[in-house]
Amino acid sequence: MGMFDEVRCEYPLPDGFDTQGVWFQTKDTPEQYLQRYVLCIDGALVVEDTRESVPFHGALTFYTTNVCGVSPKGVITDDNMAPYWAEYCALYDHGVLIKLEGGCALDTDHPWITRDVFYSRAQSLEALP
Repeated sequence: MGMFDEVRCEYPLPDGFDTQGVWFQTKDTPEQYLQRYVLCIDGALVVEDTRESVPFHGALTFYTTNVCGVSPKGVITDDNMAPYWAEYCALYDHGVLIKLEGGCALDTDHPWITRDVFYSRAQSLEALP
């Protein structure tokens, strides 16, 4: 498993995904050492702490999920909501955002359980002799 950077998105996403409090992962930025970037409302990509503009060129793919665990009974999410995967791709030309594509999809392929149910099942298993 490699390192990654994070992107917070202020720019409106094509599917309307609510990015409030969400950090996306990416492996397309130069640092790849847990550097944080912001995709600003005007499309500029900046370093979070310095607000220095990054003249990014190419495709910047960023993604997130709310899945935090997997068990034989189903996937567990960190927000007790149905599991989802969100992935977007921003195309840049020397620091200028050209287009942004992608979307968020619910995971309907796997059963889903809340963390409370998962932990109660785990505690009942621990109680077994």
